[in-house]
Formats: sequence, structure tokens, C-alpha cells
Amino acid sequence: MEKRKVLIVDDELPALNVLVTMLAKRPDLEIVLATTEYQVAYDYLDENDVDLLIVDLDLRVDSGYNLMAAVEPPTQIIVCTASEREGSEAIYHGAIDFVVKMVQEDRLIFAVDRALRQLELLEHEQANRVYPSTVAVQLETSDAFVNVRVGELVYARSEGKSTYLCLANGHELLAKKLLRNLQLLLNPAEFIRIQKGFIVSREAIDHYLPGALFKTKNWWVELRDEVASREENSREPRRLPVGERYRHRVEKALGIR
Repeated sequence: MEKRKVLIVDDELPALNVLVTMLAKRPDLEIVLATTEYQVAYDYLDENDVDLLIVDLDLRVDSGYNLMAAVEPPTQIIVCTASEREGSEAIYHGAIDFVVKMVQEDRLIFAVDRALRQLELLEHEQANRVYPSTVAVQLETSDAFVNVRVGELVYARSEGKSTYLCLANGHELLAKKLLRNLQLLLNPAEFIRIQKGFIVSREAIDHYLPGALFKTKNWWVELRDEVASREENSREPRRLPVGERYRHRVEKALGIR
């Protein structure tokens, strides 16, 4: 039986140990990392994929939402919170379930089983999914909903609980939607995740450039001139760095390897 990989993050060591003890009993799970350190978890996700992320929302040095934004579908997320209100908000932003501290074992197991069922469902659906041509997003600034044509999307950038959308018509929107939730609606044959915080339209990419050209270790994607135009006061870049973890995926998607 293939074990599902689990990463657990809680900055309170006693709470972390409780979660580890409960989940270590499961023969279908492999705890690949359990840590109290936000940066340790973030760095691990920069190099590795997991099936399930269990994360405390209230980390000392940063928000658990930033770790949520760092994982891609179909990875499932369970959050640990101090209140049901916070847990409900986390579900709105992409978590499959939440548990309130101090965690009851039967409630945690219920959440894990639910996450694993959803994971299997998404893995099955991904091969045959029909993707929409427009996506409805709620604006961060006004709460209004607008329809965004997927063909107009140049790239999407994570902004914590929100996602910044850069469109080919020069418009820029800040949407109340996690990047991982938006990614579920985008055809992976048409959009490439070039780092944790960026998804880019394949059609918008003009060049794939080695970092040596700019005296950096990064590789870069450069956008085509016709889609790189911005609103007059925009500071959005035309050249975007490729994360080390995503380099091989980007090269494969662009037909370089």
C-alpha cells in the first residue's frame, strides 16, 4: 500500500507532538516532516510535494495561509485553529477541514479521512476535467464579482489570502481567492506554475532565460511584448523568476527537455 505523505506544522511543540502521536498510528500515512518552524516547512515545500498539509493558522513568524498558498492541488489541507470561526474562514480559502485545539483524536481522524477521500477524487477527475473559459472572482477592494476570461489571464500571483491577476488587456485585479483554488480552474496544459507564488500562461511566455545572463542563479521566463503591457503606473515585471523546484517542470512544459 502506497503511503500518503503528510507535513505537520505547529509552532507549539506539545500540540505538534499530539498530532504526530495520533497520526503515527495510521499505516496509510507517512509523516515526512513535523516541525515547529515556519521556514523549515516552507523550505521543504519548496523542494518536495506532499499529499496532506496539517498547519496551525497562527504561527509566530508568519501566517499559516502562506503555507497553504505554497502547496498545489490536489494536495489537501487541514488547519488547526483556536476557534470554529477561523476554521470556517480557512475552508473558504481552500482547506478541506479544520480541527480546534486541543484536538480530539476522533475529530482529527475524521478530517484526515475526509481529506484522503477528496484527494483520491481529485486525482481521478484531473485526467478528464473540462476547464471553464471564464472564472468568476470576488474583488478584494469592493466585494463585487467579475468574470475573468481565462484566455486574457497573463499570470496570477499569490498575495496571502488573495491572488493578484494580471490580464492581457492591461487590467490588474486583486481577487479574494487563494492561488491554489484558482489553479484548480485552470487547464495545466495552458498554465504553468513557475514558483510557489506564480502561475503563468504558457502562451504569454516569449523566452526561457538562464540566470547567468543576469548574474543570478535563477532561471527566468520573459513575457511577450504584446502581453507585457501594463496600466500606466504598474510596477509589474516583464521577466519572472523560475523557482528551483519548478525548473524541470517548466522546461518539460515548454518542450525544452
